Amino acid sequence: MLYVLNGEDDYSIRQALEEIKNRAAEPSVLAANTTVLDGQRANLEQLRNACETMPFLADKRLVIVEGLLERFEAKSKPPTRKSRGGDKGNDRQAIVACIRNVPDFTELVLVDGKISAQNPLLKELAPVAEVRTFPWLRDTRLRQWIQHRVSAAGSTITAGAVDLLAKFVGGNLWIMAAEVDKLAMYCVGRSIEEPDVRAVVSYSQEANIFAMVDAILEARSSVAERLMQQLLQQGAAPAYLLVML
Repeated sequence: MLYVLNGEDDYSIRQALEEIKNRAAEPSVLAANTTVLDGQRANLEQLRNACETMPFLADKRLVIVEGLLERFEAKSKPPTRKSRGGDKGNDRQAIVACIRNVPDFTELVLVDGKISAQNPLLKELAPVAEVRTFPWLRDTRLRQWIQHRVSAAGSTITAGAVDLLAKFVGGNLWIMAAEVDKLAMYCVGRSIEEPDVRAVVSYSQEANIFAMVDAILEARSSVAERLMQQLLQQGAAPAYLLVML
């Protein structure tokens, strides 16, 4: 089976990968039957050997390749003499042929960040793969995720607190999960409310340049503007902010 997991939401990608791992083999033999390759560096022979190695004391073998699709993303720079488009095309065709002939006992997972729909390797593999894309969660979907995470932590939260948490943290679910867990411990025995979010959530307590840049990259304009104003009030020079951006 071939899986393609890609997108900006690395948290959800890792969750999906854990589900695949749990289905592939028992925990006691999973490590012995798992190979992780760097897709930017791995050659065809390494990929073929990893996929064709028989599983040990299990029915399935798991091969995870990180960044293989990104290797074939269109680049703004022209190809160098050592990396012509034709060579890359030949490389891609060889990889496609290898992947299409992966044995039934191998679960192959390609893991990447945000990938263009025009990615040539993705277009060729999509018909034979389970492709799952994980964009940043926003608006209603992000609020639903917060509600679910709060419930899983054994707590409850008001609608206003959900809105404020989404505004402060945005779609980075690694940070959101940590902030929800902190709030659940802070509010044991009662519902999480807006003052709790303002008191506990890191993004609401301290403005720093990295939080501002994250907010800009995630298109959280209101949070980015608030953090910028706080930085300016704390004495940060506008030129410094521009340089950091």
